[in-house]
Amino acid sequence: MITNNENQALVENFFKSEDDIKKLIQKMEQIKKFAEESEYSKRETIKVERKEIEIFEGFKIYKYTENFFSFEKEFTSGIKVRITFKLGDFGLEPHPHMYVLIPFNNQFLKLKNLNSEVKKTEELGKGCFGEWSPSIQDIKEIIITLAHASKNHKNDLINIMQSITK
Repeated sequence: MITNNENQALVENFFKSEDDIKKLIQKMEQIKKFAEESEYSKRETIKVERKEIEIFEGFKIYKYTENFFSFEKEFTSGIKVRITFKLGDFGLEPHPHMYVLIPFNNQFLKLKNLNSEVKKTEELGKGCFGEWSPSIQDIKEIIITLAHASKNHKNDLINIMQSITK
């Protein structure tokens, strides 16, 4: 999860011009519809015949099925974003969670392991991780997408950006 402080650091590191930040704020202020307010932000349990699957250490195991939706978008760079609604650690209502999905062949993604950068046909190896250096365009699109998640997300992002331009 990315916190507001991390969002602020991203904006400060990527946007060198206050004018660019102001343009992004203007674009966010135009957003009037939010994924959270749509009919697709709900999660619902599908009623199926309750059937015991097995017993585990004295517990009866039952299977439940749930319907939920995701909002997905692909950027020109090939990166995809997905907003889905989940219960948080302390939440009673589903709220938006956004994922940034980076394909392995993205030009700004370097796969590395404990030894070095992983070449295209090599095994990933121990301690493998991805190091992503996003483009400014990807960061802008990610911010705009996150602003579509909910009114609160949009307002928080605008407040963060306005605090930088003051």
